[in-house]
Amino acid sequence: MGSLVSYAHFLRSIEVFKYNAILSVSNLPKYWSKRIVGDVLQQRNMQRLITLSLIPRTLEQYSEKYAEKWVKRVDENFFWYDLSSRLTRPLLNVPPHQLRRSLEYLLEKYYSGDVSGMIAESLFIYLLEKLGANIYLVGHLRPFKRKAAFCPDFVIWDDGPAITRLVSTGNYQLPIYAEVKGSTRELDEERLEKALLQLKYVIKTSQDRGLIFIAHKNPVYEGIVFEVAL
Repeated sequence: MGSLVSYAHFLRSIEVFKYNAILSVSNLPKYWSKRIVGDVLQQRNMQRLITLSLIPRTLEQYSEKYAEKWVKRVDENFFWYDLSSRLTRPLLNVPPHQLRRSLEYLLEKYYSGDVSGMIAESLFIYLLEKLGANIYLVGHLRPFKRKAAFCPDFVIWDDGPAITRLVSTGNYQLPIYAEVKGSTRELDEERLEKALLQLKYVIKTSQDRGLIFIAHKNPVYEGIVFEVAL
């Protein structure tokens, strides 16, 4: 337990990048999403946006006010998710009895997608604040499901200078919508396409803008921001 407490006070740096091309919710062929994922993993077509220096315990504060799920001690969870290796996963008890062929025992625990998403949502709010945005003008949307996808996570009503670092075109209208994804693995096409599908529900005109923020491991945590338009 002592190691967790010491880590909660440890300064951690996370690089955040912005993808240079604007993604379209109207036309995203399979080959394009595959190319984008390849760019991200190879650090191509991206610019460094900011280096986030954080003490993990600060994520707890952002989680309290902005994350959808109610899970306590995000700082301790961040410690394990940041390590994110098979060696850190607890092994489950396996009875000394053989199962029938159609069944098999679960051998190890898996990281919770809810907690991974909560860490990413907290990191996104932290990013907005460090860029200078007014996070009191950011709210979490209720997770209503419409057609084939849920609504995006956040709505942003701030139109200050900080937002221009994320939204490159000036001819847009508020609010800006944001979808946040978190993973202890590398970015994959399915996660990116799902985020675009969620933004497609709210981006209906040429003036609507969206953001995708993905926190993934490459091989350590890093953040990627995508700008999304019609």
